[in-house]
Amino acid sequence: MEADQVELTTDNPTLAVLKDLVEAMKAGQDIEDLHTPLVQLTSNSDERAKLVRALILTQDYSRLTNYLIIRDRLEQLMLGHALEGTLSAAEGLSFLRTVREEISKIESSVIEGASSGADITTLLNKVNTAARVQEDVLAKKIKGSPQNRELVRKLIYRLTKMTRTPMAKSSIKS
Repeated sequence: MEADQVELTTDNPTLAVLKDLVEAMKAGQDIEDLHTPLVQLTSNSDERAKLVRALILTQDYSRLTNYLIIRDRLEQLMLGHALEGTLSAAEGLSFLRTVREEISKIESSVIEGASSGADITTLLNKVNTAARVQEDVLAKKIKGSPQNRELVRKLIYRLTKMTRTPMAKSSIKS
């Protein structure tokens, strides 16, 4: 290491793996030791991105509602002050312009997100690698044809899903 270079370290596991990968590539070293963390960090990146976008979209729904409430209150305030003759045009219109711009941005995001057609259950199942691995391990323990193992895997999935979802009272029979 040159005297003017500083050795940077990080507690971030993603950056640590990236740093090790780049150093191994620069040195022409084998990267087999990085295979497991690389797969763990990069698997299903499209599904992960879709899940994060879905969460951001959900947050945007809340933001849109908040801005609509603010706009309504501001409009009522402006109307009240306009009727009383105490409204400063610069005060009300400046903030109203900002709120309208935000609403426009959020509405576009919501419309785009609503038309993406992403099925959240499918996304969660794809991203939840731990559950998939567990299902695969249990299915492999079952002896028999691949069709029988697939039936068992589907049954395990349904049972797992049922235990995570509260049952409706009407479906419980005494």
